[in-house]
Amino acid sequence: MARPNVLFLVHGVGEHRGGWSQLPKTTLREAAASYECFPSTPDPLEQEIEFIEIRYDDIFDLVLERFQNLTNQFKRVDPGLIPAQLQGILDTLNDLDGVGARYAGDVLLYRLKLVSTTVLLRVMKRITETVARIGLVDAGQPVKYGILGHSLGTTVVHDALHLLATQPVISSEAMLAELRTVLPELADDYVQDFGANPFSAGNFQFEAIYMVSNTSRLLHTTDKGPYESLVRPYRSVASPGACASFYNIDHRWDPVSKVKPFRLADAWGGDTSDATQIDVEHVYQVNIHALDHYLMNPKVHAAIFGHLAGSFDPDDWDEAEERVTSGTFKRWGPDFDLEAKKQELRNKLQAKVDAALGDSRIEKLRELLAQVKAL
Repeated sequence: MARPNVLFLVHGVGEHRGGWSQLPKTTLREAAASYECFPSTPDPLEQEIEFIEIRYDDIFDLVLERFQNLTNQFKRVDPGLIPAQLQGILDTLNDLDGVGARYAGDVLLYRLKLVSTTVLLRVMKRITETVARIGLVDAGQPVKYGILGHSLGTTVVHDALHLLATQPVISSEAMLAELRTVLPELADDYVQDFGANPFSAGNFQFEAIYMVSNTSRLLHTTDKGPYESLVRPYRSVASPGACASFYNIDHRWDPVSKVKPFRLADAWGGDTSDATQIDVEHVYQVNIHALDHYLMNPKVHAAIFGHLAGSFDPDDWDEAEERVTSGTFKRWGPDFDLEAKKQELRNKLQAKVDAALGDSRIEKLRELLAQVKAL
């Protein structure tokens, strides 16, 4: 049996400790358990998908800590000696506390070249080490790789993959040897055409890229933006790309992706074959921006299973779509469904009535009233 395919998970803004991906992984496993094609086991995806967590928020933590130390040092300086522009930055840093510091701070920090470079090197290293460890073929079958970025993570994914596809960041003869095994008809000439970088857009392709609440147009740090970069589906030698399929996933009411939205219709000169826009509007929790909230939607997790889970065939994909269109997967979760709330209240009131009618004291009162009427 061939090994599972691989899905890299890249988080967004906010605090993400080691193990942060447990919730989205649990959401995907629970979703898989609802399809008959997967085994009835505690982890129905165990033989299907290996999840690789990528974390970079500790880099932000370190930088924020140093910024705070600098701020404290400046507090001991005569305010009149601090330039007005610098004082404004320090005041802003002082105002960024708690959640605000994590969200706004992460975005601002990523725009600093030193910070973004450190983040991207971390992400690229995690990807390249994983591919080198697992390889491209197992038991005669190709190993498929997918990558999912969420929120700020979509920008990180975009920037990292564009750099991987264009910069010779690593050189591995073992990787090149595997490429020759996978593409024997092109062999050395194929590698020669695209240079020595085994992750160039002609040598390596992700099976699918998933951009969830895409911020890459607003925050990218690469020389080319997401409409011009190589983070797109591969078309030909003359029009290379980093993936076979591309998904842009957005929620109707998610404000994060709306500041400068990524629109497939405007991307890559209008050639959006092998690229899919998935729009959702379900509401099951207040934080509709959360990654796990996106993943519970059948249209979203079907796109992942359809590419990376071998047991999930086109009929299962159709079933997932049908769950949304038929209303089996409801638009409003139990906590937000007004009709469900009304029915819940009716049930509670009826239960109280039934309990009251069965109360012996009520029966005694009835007997007393009957006796009074008989007088």
